[in-house]
Amino acid sequence: MWFKIKQKLKKLKILLPIRKLKKRIIYKKLIKATHKYGYDINTYINEILEDQFEYYAMCGNLLGIVRENGFIKYDNDMDYGLTITDDSVWEKVYNKLVKAGFLYHHHFEKDGKITEIAFRYKGVHVDFFGVYVSEDRGCICSGARYEDIEYKSDEFTPIQVNFDYEGGVIKKQIKNTVFNIPTYYHKFLVSNYGESYMTPIKNFSPDKSMKDVVIKREEKMFIKKDLSQKTFNKKS
Repeated sequence: MWFKIKQKLKKLKILLPIRKLKKRIIYKKLIKATHKYGYDINTYINEILEDQFEYYAMCGNLLGIVRENGFIKYDNDMDYGLTITDDSVWEKVYNKLVKAGFLYHHHFEKDGKITEIAFRYKGVHVDFFGVYVSEDRGCICSGARYEDIEYKSDEFTPIQVNFDYEGGVIKKQIKNTVFNIPTYYHKFLVSNYGESYMTPIKNFSPDKSMKDVVIKREEKMFIKKDLSQKTFNKKS
């Protein structure tokens, strides 16, 4: 009920300036927290996971590390890819991070699989995307909403990035921390941002991205606010 009311309020043009101001304030706050704490958080994640899993910077973080040698100036969160070798990987990583003080915020599911788990730590959004591999092709899936599509409160449109997968990570020292980046980083960045990814694109949008970014407008993925042992048992 409340979700429908919020959707109707969004259509009221008179409230648009207020919504934009609120969004801008939150966005700037997240950017500040990410740039202030992000490098230390990466070090902490390295200590927690201790190379027991194949994880690495992904999406905007990966682009920033490769192109800017750090965070992109407008980056407002931290993105990691996590290679899902079996159903236990999500559970083990989740348990380790929560035990270390990361707060679970939400997760996404598509076709019965967890595609992303979002955490909060020191005011920073930390997202782990599941990298699912089949026949040397990897894919990650995130969710978005479009104004011309009607959604229920837990529904999003899947945006899937497909790329050639190679196992392993490269260690890259930046400031006071070491980031893992995937060995296939160039292929992923080309798939997501195009051959010219080393040149900044103003107002980047996945709608205008490469053929390997698939917006599945006819499908739905679902955001969940509860992740427990029962959820993992159900997935395994």
